[in-house]
Amino acid sequence: MSRAANGLLTGCLYSKNLLILNCSLRILIAWKLWEHQNDCVFNNASPCAFLIVRTVEEEGNLRCAAGAQGFRR
Repeated sequence: MSRAANGLLTGCLYSKNLLILNCSLRILIAWKLWEHQNDCVFNNASPCAFLIVRTVEEEGNLRCAAGAQGFRR
């Protein structure tokens, strides 16, 4: 696991159900992968795994700050 993704997982406390965090994080990762794929296909962007990890980390941090269930700090 990358350092950024590991920091996201350890920085967020799961309330009572770790499953919520796992599902929320998986959905976020899938969404960012899909979004990046579309950017590559339709806007001729270059594929970049680091960019995906960074955007997942940033979005996860924003969700933590907003108090989203499963992403609380």
